[in-house]
Amino acid sequence: MRAVSRFVERDGSELRVQLVPYGVSVFRDTDSALGGGTAYAVWDYLADLDTLVLFTTRGERTGFLLLQRKGGGEYPLPSEPVVAPDQHHFATADVCAQGCDNEVAVWRIGRDGARKEATWKPPVDWTDVTVAWRGTNAIAIEYAVANDTQPRTVERRLDDASWVRVR
Repeated sequence: MRAVSRFVERDGSELRVQLVPYGVSVFRDTDSALGGGTAYAVWDYLADLDTLVLFTTRGERTGFLLLQRKGGGEYPLPSEPVVAPDQHHFATADVCAQGCDNEVAVWRIGRDGARKEATWKPPVDWTDVTVAWRGTNAIAIEYAVANDTQPRTVERRLDDASWVRVR
């Protein structure tokens, strides 16, 4: 990823990210016969927010980590963040058979950090969930249910009362 090559460096098992205005965050890949190890890779760069999205692997679990270069704030995420058109929000879908919160979440992000603002839980068990923004105030959620061959889509406006606000 050419855009990050001026401030991200891979040196063997270390991924180093230069922070703003100074400092370095270091992420070390590890091998472990017992736990499966840990690995980090650059997934995306949100240039408007000067924020990296890292893909993480810990044993058999995968996830994502937001790293804000200004100040070095780190925010673990269950899935790839989908950034809203306003560049101030993103959505994640954390839905799986076990070990997940089984929710879609909307986060606020700015240069001062990221925090979860609202969550929405599906009424039944879903699989294969993806999210996409529909303008700045709605999210389309594509999903599958057991024994159904066709994916379905539901749209949720952010001002819908079914969202649970996170304080």
